[in-house]
Amino acid sequence: MNSQDFVHKVAVKELTKKLPSLAKHDYNTIDTLMKSVAKKHRISHHVLHDVFLQTHKKSPDSWIKDSLQEDNGKFETPIDQLEKEAYAWFKANASKGEDWPYEVGFTFYLDKTGTLRRTALVQGDEAEVVLPDPPKGCIAVGSLHTHVGSEGELSDFDFEEGQREANKTGQEYYMFVVGPSDEEGWMLSDQIFEPDESLTEDITSNSSRQREVDKFVDWACGILKIENKPEIELSDDTEEAQNNHHTGGHTPGEDSIWVYAKNRNMVDILRTVFHELVHVRQGELDMIKPGSSYPGSPIEAQADMLAGKYIKIYGEKNHHIFENKKRLTEMVDIPIGKGRATTKCMSTLYHSLRGRSLGPEGQIQGYQLSPKEIELQDMWREPSQDGYVWLSPNAFGPDSLQIDVRKLNLQDLRFTGQSEGYVLHKGSIPAEAIYQKR
Repeated sequence: MNSQDFVHKVAVKELTKKLPSLAKHDYNTIDTLMKSVAKKHRISHHVLHDVFLQTHKKSPDSWIKDSLQEDNGKFETPIDQLEKEAYAWFKANASKGEDWPYEVGFTFYLDKTGTLRRTALVQGDEAEVVLPDPPKGCIAVGSLHTHVGSEGELSDFDFEEGQREANKTGQEYYMFVVGPSDEEGWMLSDQIFEPDESLTEDITSNSSRQREVDKFVDWACGILKIENKPEIELSDDTEEAQNNHHTGGHTPGEDSIWVYAKNRNMVDILRTVFHELVHVRQGELDMIKPGSSYPGSPIEAQADMLAGKYIKIYGEKNHHIFENKKRLTEMVDIPIGKGRATTKCMSTLYHSLRGRSLGPEGQIQGYQLSPKEIELQDMWREPSQDGYVWLSPNAFGPDSLQIDVRKLNLQDLRFTGQSEGYVLHKGSIPAEAIYQKR
């Protein structure tokens, strides 16, 4: 891609993001925005129009009108159809229940045409199954999963998850649970969850979450003296976060920052945002060179240190960012880098075994760092003889273990920002710190 193509791509991306936020979508308003974006990127608005057309196969005014129609075309949860499919699955599979050594389940969702579909059946373990997300652009409207070691009734965790899903989509969510009956055979329980309207302005809702981030970005850009404020893209793309081992990203030269936000506490989202904004400022000061950014590098260490410092300052006047409904709300101070400073972190983190077994005493055994991560051991005075364990703010996969950080020696922990898992523990994690499986 040559430099001119790059400019065109960035301009189209900016126009695409700004079109939905216009107060009106008539010709003059859209044309004014196009000319403003084109002028910023030093191209003609006719070129911007043509490149937009090549990218989206529609003109800007056609594209935004179609997008708004899709957004307004909200489909109702098909309760009757969900019941029929759930009961049909129960009738066909309940007789196999005694042979199930593990939990299984799937997610019901509406595709872009409003048609009810379901994901593939996935397998968990004897305690839990992590249900798959629907395809991108589709809406989860229900789920069915089995219980193995408990009766076929909704657990407290099921009620929490069902309500969270309803609040997230803003529409009814129908959960079905299949499991042993307290008398004999197997039973099917169900519960319809209504979205809690009182949470529509909660900082975990998408619109207010974005507003909270935008307010923070204005403050942070002033602190860092950033010349060109970037757009912040909040993403729920778990696959991107897990496969690429990061919770945020910024490509030098682009005017946007990508931040993984699904199921994260607001304070963690904002810390990632500030970390990436530091990189934006580093780029403006020509501090980032090829190969200079890697886990534990001076570039990353500076971003971690400043993010930890300023999230504390911001939090002193914005206590609501520490709100956390899904996990333990208590926060702990985790050392950064070589331990000369600390930052706030949730007292509950996760570790995915990824096929490894627990140790003989039920501990999570430490393992060696990869070659690209080996410099992270320099954060302690002496390297560990027992390996290291990565901890994450999110549970990835059915074998994720929930860790109570309060039961660990905090000096054995280091906050590593954008490294995989973002907190590194020196040595094995004792069994008593393993809170429960997710």
